[in-house]
Amino acid sequence: MWLAMGVASTLAGRWLPSRALHIYGLISLTIAAVRLLVYESFLSGASAPAAHFAGFVLSLWMLFMMLAGTAWLVTAWTIRPAEGFWRGLRSAEIGAGLTLLFLGVLHESANTFAESVAALVFCLAMLAAARTLSARGLAGYAIAWLTAATLWIAMPEYAQRHKQSVSAVGLYLSWWSLLMLLAAGTWSVGGWMTGGIGPRWRAVVPAVSAGIPIVLIFGGWLDERADPGAVCVVWLLLSHAIALASPRWRHLMLDVYAPAGVLACLVIWTNGYVVGGWGHEELPALLHPGLLISLAVAVSFPVIIVPLSRREELDRGALVRVRQIAYAIAAALVLVSTSFEASRIARMVSDDPTSQRATLTIWWAIFGSVLIVAGFWRTVPAARYAGLALIGIAIGKAMLFDLADTEGLWRVASFIGPGLLMLVVAAGYAKVSAALAGPAADDTKPGAGSG
Repeated sequence: MWLAMGVASTLAGRWLPSRALHIYGLISLTIAAVRLLVYESFLSGASAPAAHFAGFVLSLWMLFMMLAGTAWLVTAWTIRPAEGFWRGLRSAEIGAGLTLLFLGVLHESANTFAESVAALVFCLAMLAAARTLSARGLAGYAIAWLTAATLWIAMPEYAQRHKQSVSAVGLYLSWWSLLMLLAAGTWSVGGWMTGGIGPRWRAVVPAVSAGIPIVLIFGGWLDERADPGAVCVVWLLLSHAIALASPRWRHLMLDVYAPAGVLACLVIWTNGYVVGGWGHEELPALLHPGLLISLAVAVSFPVIIVPLSRREELDRGALVRVRQIAYAIAAALVLVSTSFEASRIARMVSDDPTSQRATLTIWWAIFGSVLIVAGFWRTVPAARYAGLALIGIAIGKAMLFDLADTEGLWRVASFIGPGLLMLVVAAGYAKVSAALAGPAADDTKPGAGSG
């Protein structure tokens, strides 16, 4: 009766027209909605399950909630086009009607997957209404609901309830993964819808609504049973796809999200192969998945920052620093992974602890020498300094740890060897530095370049 009286009053208010009748009908609808939410829902048998359909619980209370939501939407339609207070009131009535429709499908015995899909559909409907009416307040209300639904879906407890999955090549795709993809799609469509509301929304919402779907798509592949290498491969492919799409949609900041995706791969790699242990002694040398994945990630770092380096607002100095950071991360990753692999190969070849420690020391010295050569070749002083530091660490390790159990002539010879290595490196470094500095010094002489 409250719902019928409220709808009748608002329709009469549109026909006469009389805004006082509209307010009277709105009061009636508010009383009905409060009664349904506070009294009928918990203190009566109206919410008792009557039937189950597609994961939802059909009940008398659900029917009344559907009627209440529809009544609020009809009330919003009865408001003639207006500005100011009445325009805001129409948006509020649409939000209330859609909220009642969504709350009507919730039930403690309902399937949470079905309820989650209903929540995403409810958010899309509200965003569509906000775009149609250019209602910023309704759009903000919809985004708040969408944020709450996304956080609910992303909860670990929620993922545990939907672990039924199919597995392939080390990956596990479950109903939760599908929900994460649906939430990502909802955010993408929502960003497009809210982008047409006003200039402020166009400046902020699209970039945010692109970053959240990317996080959800990446997170949808996570599973405690998944192989870290398989997850890294999928994330690398997604990161490169994002980088390729960035020139087309520069306003979405995809050239920033792509390097972030590669950094996320580095986190997965670290957790899976460094914290989780290198292991896999039965694999052939240089075919450890951690080594192969690290090389792929290291190669991706310099490639993935190419779109970012083309941003016009970044000066040349900032671009140089970005490239240097990318190359430094790639070199550090290769050093760590190859060091683990060198130790694994040493354990496969020999059982002598001294030989195993020496293998890693030798590899560090070789890697440091490569860094020095690369630093001279590409004229990057930081690479040369890093190479010298790594060689120094290798020699210190050899003297303090590797040779701790060695005695006699072998110990003397082991000290002479690193000393000769340092002399060779110092001589070569000085000679190449002088050769590179020579032409520059000649150019600075008086009269150079004249005639």
